[in-house]
Formats: sequence, C-alpha cells, structure tokens
Amino acid sequence: MNQHLRELGTFNIAEVEFAVLEVSGKLSVLKKTAYQNIAKQDVLSKPFKEMNLPVELLMDGEIIHKNLTSQYTEQWINLELSNRQLQLNQVLYAVVSTNGMLYVDEYKDQLSAPTDRE
Repeated sequence: MNQHLRELGTFNIAEVEFAVLEVSGKLSVLKKTAYQNIAKQDVLSKPFKEMNLPVELLMDGEIIHKNLTSQYTEQWINLELSNRQLQLNQVLYAVVSTNGMLYVDEYKDQLSAPTDRE
C-alpha cells in the first residue's frame, strides 16, 4: 500500500483522509484538507472544512439500509426527496457527497443505468 501511496505522490500516510481500493485494483486517495493542492477558490473562500467519505443512500429507487446512519435516516431521505418533490421510485441514485450535500440523479434522463467511464 505504501508503494501505491508514493506512486500517487503521497509519502506520508498521515496526509491521507481516505484511501479506497477500487474494483480495478487501483488505489484512490483523498488527502486531508491541509495537504490538498491549493486553488484560487480556496484562498478566496471560507475556512477549511473537514470532508467525509461519500455515502450512497439510494440505488434504483431503493434505500441502501446498510448505509443509513443516525444523521442520514430513512426519514431524512424522505424529507429531502419531498423537498425536491420526488418519490423514491423516481430516483436512480442518491449520494451525500464529501461536502455533505445530497446529490440526486433521477430516472427522467432516460439512462438505463449509471456508467463509469475512464
């Protein structure tokens, strides 16, 4: 694993917030905020905020119960969908991103399934 981190330019494991071994066998790394490359928007924006690993909550109109937490409950999901005037069966995919915002992908885009492409 240390070799994989070094290949990604991370020589100190203490800089790593999350490391995920992908199905492809590649390692994906999210560095702690203090160790991420700085961009102009970082300098002009609010103080740094801790990031979290994304939490997938819905897939194919069904709640992923094993991913529910005390913060992201079934009731919370239903309220968020209600605020967006959506029902479970209209949602292809929903995830709480690293910044804590809920992203919802609806079926209405006519895609048959989400596709990862590299």
